[in-house]
Amino acid sequence: EKSKLVKNMKKETLKWPGSTEKAELYIPAQDPSCILFVLDGDRFVPQLMSLWSENTETRLPVFVSLSGKNRLAEYTPWPAEALTDHTPAFSGEGKAYALALSRLAIFLAARFPQKEQVLFGYSLGGLEAVYASFVSGVFQRIISISGSFWFPSWDDFICNHHPICKDTSYLMLCGRNEGIGKTNIQAEAFPRAQLTHRMLCNYTENFP
Repeated sequence: EKSKLVKNMKKETLKWPGSTEKAELYIPAQDPSCILFVLDGDRFVPQLMSLWSENTETRLPVFVSLSGKNRLAEYTPWPAEALTDHTPAFSGEGKAYALALSRLAIFLAARFPQKEQVLFGYSLGGLEAVYASFVSGVFQRIISISGSFWFPSWDDFICNHHPICKDTSYLMLCGRNEGIGKTNIQAEAFPRAQLTHRMLCNYTENFP
C-alpha cells in the first residue's frame, strides 16, 4: 500500500534550516490535511502510510520523515548515564533538536499555510515529542507512543515546568505492562507515563 501512496505523492529531500540533517517530505497531490513530523521517520512513515491507505477518503498529511540517526542525543532532554555497561550514555541534546525542529516547522508553515503542525514520536521519540512542547509552541498536536518517561529526572521536570502553549493537544498511548521485567529505571515506565498524563492534564484542556 505504501508504494501506491508514494506514486501519488511528491517526494523531496530538504535540508533543515540551521541544521546539517535532512528531512524527507512526502507531499500529497490533494490539499494536505496537516503537516505530520515523524521522528524515526524511516521506520514509522511506511507504517503510517499503511494506516492512511486503509481509508481512501481521508485526506493525507504532508509526511515529514526525520532520520533519528543520533537519537540517544537528539531525543533526550539532558545528559544522563547509560542504562547498562553495553550502551552509551545519553548526551541530552534534545533542547537544541527541538529548537531545530521548530525552525523547520516555521519554514514549512510558510510553504503550507494554515496547516496544523503535528509531531509524532515513539519511545525516546515519544519523550522528545512531549519535551518539544516545553521548548517551543509551534506544534499544535503532540502524539507520543510508549514515550520513555522513565528517563532520569523527567518526573521532577514534568512537575515543575509548563508547556509553552496551553492550546497544545496531546495524544499519549502507553501499555500497562511497559517496564515489567526491567530491573533499572525503565521499570518506572508506566507510573511515569501516568504522572506525565496527570501533569499535562493540569497544563492543558486539550487532552483526549
